[in-house]
Amino acid sequence: MQPFGWSFDQILLLPAVLQMIYWRRALSRPPWLDAGLVALYVVPFVMRLAQWDEFGFAWAPWLALWLYVRAARQAGHRSQRRGDADA
Repeated sequence: MQPFGWSFDQILLLPAVLQMIYWRRALSRPPWLDAGLVALYVVPFVMRLAQWDEFGFAWAPWLALWLYVRAARQAGHRSQRRGDADA
């Protein structure tokens, strides 16, 4: 089984990150999403410079999943409110 989300697999998270960037614009830039997206790429870079072992990067896919689910829920609530206002 491939350990998705480790430092050498960050490209696999790119579709989810691009979707979250789209939602970021739709959600009027929530600060928690900005901070999470920065952490998803900056913290592993710093960890790589500090020469952490690969197992230390196992938190990245969990952060990406949490950000994705939270942004999707918030985007869904926004679109429902817009739909109710249009009706």
